[in-house]
Amino acid sequence: SEIATGSGGTAADSNGVMSVAAADTDFDGYPDTAYAGDLQGKLWKLAIASDGSLSLANSGLPLFAAKDGANVRQMITGGIEIALHHVRGQMVFFGTGKYFEVGDNAPVSATAQVQTFYGVWDDPDGSGTVDRGDLQPQTIGGQTTEDGYELRSVSDDPVDWSSQKGWYLNLAVGASNRGERFIGTPRVELGNAIFTTFTSLGDECDPGGENWLYVLNAITGARALNIGASGQAGALL
Repeated sequence: SEIATGSGGTAADSNGVMSVAAADTDFDGYPDTAYAGDLQGKLWKLAIASDGSLSLANSGLPLFAAKDGANVRQMITGGIEIALHHVRGQMVFFGTGKYFEVGDNAPVSATAQVQTFYGVWDDPDGSGTVDRGDLQPQTIGGQTTEDGYELRSVSDDPVDWSSQKGWYLNLAVGASNRGERFIGTPRVELGNAIFTTFTSLGDECDPGGENWLYVLNAITGARALNIGASGQAGALL
């Protein structure tokens, strides 16, 4: 099905959907809801009819608009995961960043955009578009080496579900932006959001990169693993 969102873009500011995930929210064995992320940072909610046709949900508005701390749009190109929220509705997990255009493997400048991983609550009692200010931030506090392994610490601040709609984790170590981005597909296992990130290393003649693995509490985004003696939540693969 083709759906008009009103965000088709232009030649100078193109747009398109890069990933879609479907869910069976009424537990009848058939998917009835889908979520799609686009290049302009919008997360759309779609209703799936019994005949398979699609229509925009959430009154035609995006469920979420991904923007950085400077209010600049962040591209959604990686996969999406869905899990039940402990109150009602669903949690939707996704991240931002890209690695498909010329120059994406170039060394990161000091002014490069910081990318983010999100856990957004699709509350059936809510309406409108959730934005960054509605979410609880978690942070990567530091990086250490233990027994030859590179490890990172993640905060564990609580989410107030009476007023907040989820959480986010900026992919920067403290104030240091290393060009880390999310281009994979997250998974939710045993109450944890598990995902990897990618940081480009080298250049066009000598390409390469590194991946970090994160295991966070799916409901709060807080660290969920205690790796190493100091209890870290992320590890270099």
